[in-house]
Amino acid sequence: MSQTIVLIAAGVALLMLVRIAWLDFLTLKIRNIDVLVLSGVTLLMVALTLPSPGLVDLAAGALLFVLGVVFWSLGMTGAGDAKLLFPLGIMVGFDGLATFALLLMPVSLLVLVLFIAARLILPEDGRLRRRLAEIKATKGIPYAVPLFLAAFGAMLPRFL
Repeated sequence: MSQTIVLIAAGVALLMLVRIAWLDFLTLKIRNIDVLVLSGVTLLMVALTLPSPGLVDLAAGALLFVLGVVFWSLGMTGAGDAKLLFPLGIMVGFDGLATFALLLMPVSLLVLVLFIAARLILPEDGRLRRRLAEIKATKGIPYAVPLFLAAFGAMLPRFL
């Protein structure tokens, strides 16, 4: 029964992560309430899998959060992205950290290439192209998009 609840919680967490990535694309902001709710769902997953792998996954979340705070303090990422790394670490799990790290760079480059290509291909009066132009003008980066894609790739083996 608890395994079923963990799978349902993982599905809910994944849908919430999609929402966060989409809203980050639209607004270049990650709301605290979204990260808090996602963290609650992932902590439920930890509680249902204690003592193992729950504690190990919690450690993965803590490790990514600490790295996120370091990146934020160096001005390399926003505070919302740093906070988002905690539930992402839990979702990916300790076993998926290496996969997540290895996927993050190529996925980030792919997203960048897609953003540039879309600005060149899409109609000038299109809503998506206007949004991409706004993102370029503000020099903001919706990091939640590549974070979601890399986390999804790292989560697949875990839940298949």
